[in-house]
Amino acid sequence: MANEEKRTFQRLDAVFQSAPELPLDGNHKYAVMSDIHLGDGGQADNFHHNEQVLATGVKYYRENNYSLVLLGDIEELWQFDLEKILERYESPIYQLIRAFPPGQVHRVAGNHDSEWGAPPDPILREPGRSQGAPEGLKLVDGTGKPCLLLVHGYQGTTGSDKYAWISRFAARALVPVEWIGRLLGIEGAANPSSPDSQVPNNFEAIRYAWAKEKRLLLICGHSHRAMFASKPWSAYLREQIARLNAQIQAAPSIPETEKLYAELILRNDQLREERERGRDVEPLDSQPKPCYFNTGCCVYTKGPTCIEMESGRIRLVKWTKLGTGEGRRDVFQEGVIADFLRQLL
Repeated sequence: MANEEKRTFQRLDAVFQSAPELPLDGNHKYAVMSDIHLGDGGQADNFHHNEQVLATGVKYYRENNYSLVLLGDIEELWQFDLEKILERYESPIYQLIRAFPPGQVHRVAGNHDSEWGAPPDPILREPGRSQGAPEGLKLVDGTGKPCLLLVHGYQGTTGSDKYAWISRFAARALVPVEWIGRLLGIEGAANPSSPDSQVPNNFEAIRYAWAKEKRLLLICGHSHRAMFASKPWSAYLREQIARLNAQIQAAPSIPETEKLYAELILRNDQLREERERGRDVEPLDSQPKPCYFNTGCCVYTKGPTCIEMESGRIRLVKWTKLGTGEGRRDVFQEGVIADFLRQLL
């Protein structure tokens, strides 16, 4: 871990120094999405079941004047050719993204879509034009002081940074037989864009340590593990389970108890899924500083997650997939950015 931690610190330092700046103030709103992993619509495309719900979310952010930050791994270029991806998702995904006003869509490079220095970027309004993509974005306050770094997060990792070409070769080679893994219930083992997480648990610990040392907020993707204020969703589920158990003990009536039990069953099922999917991580600290955030991903079976920033507040949001295929915006956690920054001093 020591070598990877040192390599990650060096890479994040370099990204922070060179990252373009965006304003963090009451006049700007940001929706941060990562790990969409757009494919070709076939058996190996882990995103296609969320197409309609993501379209609902993107349309909501455009209509409510958010800037959209695409935090890496938007296209699944390890497994599919760009032409096939564009053919499948030109409508509605790319059309909706290009409908944002100029300057309100920002792309950050991820390990699965790191080629944006070369092919024409499909999020741009001008066909055939390529702008490349930075590895990170800095958000600065009204005085120009950097207070938050947006980065996909693969920097410093062995399989996705140092030896990424080997991982990409393996991912492309396994596409034709991926359906077998799904049939056997082991799709995540051979599929880096699945809802499962194959990222080691020290991923969060290393990036948390960097953010804590720099006294900055850090927002990543990559791991497919949603986190808010340095705590995984599984930790919040445990807190809710403990609260529900206490309420059941004190419930004055049978109808109220039955309602609480129904919610308790739901939360226990959600916690079990987090464990099975490899998204339950150890606490990052005895009393974690609220400096590390993760968007989660857009290939979850029940809908995408993302992070919003608006009017000095930061939120972890789930676009829950409804029976119609469209999405409902559910706020999972919310806090005040200035309060989190003060706790890092």
